[in-house]
Amino acid sequence: MTTLNSLHIDIAKVLMQCAKENKTITYGELCKEVGYNSPRTMGAVLDPLTKLTYKEYGVFISVLVVRSETQNDNLPMPSEGFFEMYHEFAPSSSLSNEEIVQIQRELTYKQNWSKLPDLIRAEISE
Repeated sequence: MTTLNSLHIDIAKVLMQCAKENKTITYGELCKEVGYNSPRTMGAVLDPLTKLTYKEYGVFISVLVVRSETQNDNLPMPSEGFFEMYHEFAPSSSLSNEEIVQIQRELTYKQNWSKLPDLIRAEISE
């Protein structure tokens, strides 16, 4: 598993802004925002950050990062990796992928993320 590093602080700040504005961002847009050049591997980079937000807040912040081909849909969808992680943490869930995304996104928009960068810094320095 990738460990948290300063890139995750940059990613968190972008996702915190998305949450504040009740919007999603594509993997490609997120990569441009944080200077990371591989949208294909961004899911793996998001992994430790998402696990941290689930541990600390009970919410998967990466629900805000969506596949570009779904960005203009009524319900933009994250990649398959997001759902694999969700089911790893909530194995008994009988919700559809759409329901998972709607519930997690709503929780993400309502969450106060102000302490997230400090939580990441604390994890990095351990």
